[in-house]
Amino acid sequence: MGRPIVAAGPRNTLTSLRCECWNDCPASAESFAGYLRRGGVSEELVFVETDTPPAEAYDAAQAVLRRFTTAAVGAPDNRAYAILISHGETGATIGGLWAQSRWGGFHIEMLVVPDGFRGQGIGTRLMHAAEAEARRRGCHTIWLDTYSFQARPFYEALGFEVFGELDGAAPIYPRFFMRKILT
Repeated sequence: MGRPIVAAGPRNTLTSLRCECWNDCPASAESFAGYLRRGGVSEELVFVETDTPPAEAYDAAQAVLRRFTTAAVGAPDNRAYAILISHGETGATIGGLWAQSRWGGFHIEMLVVPDGFRGQGIGTRLMHAAEAEARRRGCHTIWLDTYSFQARPFYEALGFEVFGELDGAAPIYPRFFMRKILT
């Protein structure tokens, strides 16, 4: 699964510290032990670094975050949304649109039109359906992100505008964060 990089024992005692993530990591057993003492951690902790995290681990961490969010501002109103494109013969998913609404915003996480079907209006139909769903849910904005080699002109033609940009090495970057205000 991964390798443990830090283990903290009961009553905030540091049992090991091994940082292999960064060359100049400022972590030290003393500073981490102090952090644990200030945080009041009372159970044993093990930090595991992995490039293949199990889905159950993500779900468990998200449940912790949602409990915190609920205590701070009330229950999140997250609702998933998807339009799946399936292969006619096999039924396998070969594309679609995945999104989520939360607190009046509608985030399009992924839009995939299969090769061979692009340029036929399928992406536009998916985006129009997503916008209609966002309006039904009472959302005031739709947002997404796209890289420079992807579909910025496509989204602009649908009324999206850039509200943020993350620079990096070409040809992948910049990464554009885009929104469409729903009125």
